Order: sequence, then structure tokens, then C-alpha cells
Amino acid sequence: MRKIAGIFFIPLLLAGTTYSKSIEELIKEMTEDLVTTYTQPLVTAFGTAMNCGLYNTASAHKTLGFDLGLKLMLVPIPAEAKTANYNKVLTFIRTSPTTYDTGFTEVTGSTVFGDTHFTDTPHNPPDTICIPNELPGGVNLAVLPLIVPQLSVGIYKGNEVMIRYVSFTFEGTKISLLGLGLKQNFNALLPMLPIDLGVQFAYQSFKLGEILTSTNTNINLHASKSLSIPGIGITPYVGVGLDNTNMRLKYDFEFIDPYTGTFSQAVDVSVKGENSSRTVLGLRLKLFVFTLNADYNIGKYPSFSIGSCISFR
Repeated sequence: MRKIAGIFFIPLLLAGTTYSKSIEELIKEMTEDLVTTYTQPLVTAFGTAMNCGLYNTASAHKTLGFDLGLKLMLVPIPAEAKTANYNKVLTFIRTSPTTYDTGFTEVTGSTVFGDTHFTDTPHNPPDTICIPNELPGGVNLAVLPLIVPQLSVGIYKGNEVMIRYVSFTFEGTKISLLGLGLKQNFNALLPMLPIDLGVQFAYQSFKLGEILTSTNTNINLHASKSLSIPGIGITPYVGVGLDNTNMRLKYDFEFIDPYTGTFSQAVDVSVKGENSSRTVLGLRLKLFVFTLNADYNIGKYPSFSIGSCISFR
């Protein structure tokens, strides 16, 4: 499963773009003042994906009953998330052979999901030095994919735990994901309820080498109703949830200019995702011990989730 999950993590975060730069390398070309704007769509899309697929029914497993399978999340990237205005491009304007005035200028360029073309920063008058002297392009991504293994196990009286885990090293870079969730099915406490009703809290962390750490939480309330159809189990489900995503970026930015010499900056910033709430509409199908589900998530970035698992309830 780790290798399968890596198929989706590696192209996004490590694989080169058309001019052989990974997202990690592109981020390192941004100063502290610019990197938040550049990576904001990544934080939002990644948090949206991480908090998809947490459930496919409001009922809970019996003690030691379990689901084991894979969850695929797809987050289409909207056009407006591919460009941004950068209004804090650091500028040095030479006032004498040895002195400079400093300020900021505004440039429109790609975000991390934008096209791969770099954007020149202004050099007018000619003695103006901008840091960086060009804004990097993006990875020209239309859809953010994410796939993770997921295990859910029944504990007692409608309690259920969920675990997601991925850990591997690719070309010397350690990548890891850990997700933990706890669910309570209300029907175990109130059996007279006409539908299944559950509440769940999930915490997930993701780390890419030393440059990127992401934490994601979700709390949701969801309901489902199993339909009696011979030979197959059909369960529509709905839910509402609150997301919270934070990504920490930590790296060294370096710029070498023939006039000013080396400009170095230790960057350490936290970027908050714009994904704050979601509504989930889904359908679950079960044939014997095999389960397939799909849902549509309505939020800042609408997204899709597909799951397949072996289920012993």
C-alpha cells in the first residue's frame, strides 16, 4: 500500500515540471514575504483532499469489525487559484554606487498550481534590483490527486477508530502521513433513531523532508440510511464538517546579486488553508464483504472521494 500511495505523492511533491523543478525546489525560490501567496492554493487543496473520505456510513462496526481499503481523493484546481498578485517583491534602487533605497513592488505571476513559465520582476529604472529577480512558475496542475490506505475498527458501544498511514523515502526525502480518527454512532446509545447518525473527529499530519509539515483536523456530523435491496446493500449518506489546515514551510532562501552580494533569509512560515467547512453527499454499495463508495464534497474547492475496501461489520 505504501508503494501505491507513493504513486500519487511523488509526482505532486517531488517530480519535476516541464523545466525539471519540483514543488519543493519552486517553493525555495520564494522569499518569506511571497511564499504564503504562492503556496496558499496548495495548502487549501491539500487540506481539502486530506479531509475527504473519512466515512462512508454513519453506522459503526461491531467490536473488532473492520474496513480495510484505499481512499482516492481528487481536488480540481479552479482557474483563479493558478495566478496571484505579489505585492511584496523586495526592491533595491541604487541611489549612488554604494547605497540603495529599499521598497516593494507588485507583480502578477503563477501560484504553485499555475503554468510553468517564470515571471520577470520589474527592472525599471535599470539600477533596480528585485529579490527574487524572477518569480517561478508552477506545476500546471489541473487536479490534485491523493490516495491513502485506511483502516477502521469497531471498539465498543458504537465507538470506532480510523487509521491512515504512509511512510517511505524517495531519492533521499522522507515522506510520511499519519491520520487518526474517533467516531461515535448515536444509534448504539439511542436505538430508536430512524436513521444512522454519527459524529467523528480526525487528526492527520503530513511531512515532506525538512521543508514541509502539514496538520489537518476535521470534525463532522453525518447520517445514513441502509436500503433493503436483495443481493446488494445500498446506503446513501450525507454529512457536514469543519476543517482546519495549517502547513509549515521551513527552508533557506538565497539570492546572489553582482552588486549587493549574497542575500540570505531563513524562512519559517505557517500558512492556513482556506478550507473551513464542507458538505458531503455520498453513496455506498456493498456486495458480500466488498464495499465501494463515492461522494462529492462541497467546500472552498469542491472535491471527490472514491473508496474501495473489504468490510467485516
